[in-house]
This record gives sequence, structure tokens and C-alpha cells, in this order.
Amino acid sequence: MGTLNTLFTEEISELSETKMLDLLKSKMKAGASMFVTAVRAIQKEYGSDGMNVIRKAFNDQIIEQSQELKTKGDSLKFFCSYIGTPGIHEWKMNENSDSIKSYCFTKCMWAAVFKELNAQDIGLWICDGDFIATKSFSSKIKLTRTKTLMEGHDSCNHTFYVEE
Repeated sequence: MGTLNTLFTEEISELSETKMLDLLKSKMKAGASMFVTAVRAIQKEYGSDGMNVIRKAFNDQIIEQSQELKTKGDSLKFFCSYIGTPGIHEWKMNENSDSIKSYCFTKCMWAAVFKELNAQDIGLWICDGDFIATKSFSSKIKLTRTKTLMEGHDSCNHTFYVEE
């Protein structure tokens, strides 16, 4: 997985896909750059207290989105259908059942963008948001992960499972 062609009813050329992904990355980088600039300014002025306020607001937004999502479905399969975005992420599925979904992400455009901005510490908030989203979506669904691309590992290993 990882191609935009999984999103379209008609196949697009490799050149068109590359151009679209380059544009998307450019837009992501512009938005992330503004976010990083604001966070760094708050950090410089207010230190860790300022960072904690921003991070809490960021996490609160993840919780709100996750709780909105659970109004539409509550299964592990439904939750994981929102994991990864073709083009932005490349992954393979290691395990796929009703009670366990295990992924190996080998590409993440967010990790690339935050690395280019030298702001992986802030980008890691997105990664940490996976745990927050999982917990606020369902107390029965759990996530384990021991490595992330954002931290410089070769992949992200996500395993979502239902705990009875």
C-alpha cells in the first residue's frame, strides 16, 4: 500500500501521482512549519509550561476527533480503517483479524516533513496521538508500538488489539 491509486476509481500515471504527492508534501511542510515556528516561540518565551499548554490543546483535539469517530462505529476494524493514508504512508499489514491488526509503516510523510524542519520532538506529538486516539475511541482497544520513523527507526510497528 502507499499509492494514491487506491483512492481513485481510475488509475493515475506515476508522474501525476508524484506531482500530487510533492504538492501535498509542500502544503504539509508549510503548515507544519507555521506550527513549529509558533511552538518554538512559545517555548522560548514560556519554557516547558508553554509547551505543556500547547501539547494539551493538541491532545484535546485528538480526543475530540476520536470521540467523534466512535459515533460512527466502534469496532477494531472500523477504527483501523482510519489508520494510514495512501501516498502519505506506506505500510504492510502483518496481522489482520477481528481482534488484532498489526502494521509495519515504512514511510510517513509527517516524519519526513518534521525531520526536514528539525522538529521531530514536536512531530512525535502526532505519533503519541495514536495512543491517545486509541484510548479515547475505546477502552477495549489497545495499542503497542516500540519504534517510530519520527524517532529515526527504520519503521513504525503498530499493533492494535482488542482486550476483553
